[in-house]
Amino acid sequence: MSVMKVNKFLFILLAMVPAMPSCAGQAKITWTNTSHYTDIQPSSGTRKSTLAGVQKALDNAFTDAAKQLPDGFVFTAEITNVDLAGQVNPPQLIRPGLMTTRVLTNNYYPAITLNYTLTDAKGKTIVNENNFIMKDLDYLSNNTSVSSSTPYFYEVTMVRHWFNTL
Repeated sequence: MSVMKVNKFLFILLAMVPAMPSCAGQAKITWTNTSHYTDIQPSSGTRKSTLAGVQKALDNAFTDAAKQLPDGFVFTAEITNVDLAGQVNPPQLIRPGLMTTRVLTNNYYPAITLNYTLTDAKGKTIVNENNFIMKDLDYLSNNTSVSSSTPYFYEVTMVRHWFNTL
């Protein structure tokens, strides 16, 4: 490709940039009644450290997802309950030194209960839901690959997929 054609292509591409919608929405997440959440049981560590990890992972998931919203849009959510994917099974009573494990089955799907509002750049409410239960009943089948480096992978994936439906 000649230098002239490349320059013309770049000029056209740059001319289109202002016409493209800007994406820079934001998320504001609060957590309430965390001591009453259905399942924040640790498979290792403490409940407090598990809750902190869940909050960090989900705050990041909502924040990243909100970036796809148009500039000035705000997603505000109050998380009122969390039920992590799987179920923590305690170690055998015969061997108390064993670590607990989280067993993933279709019966124990991830779910998050929240109150949320989506507002546009002018502050107009677009969506307002209370006691909405986000869940992924088929979470074991929907995820084609599990990333062991992503904390709370199933919950984060559920948030990202759900956010695309807003």
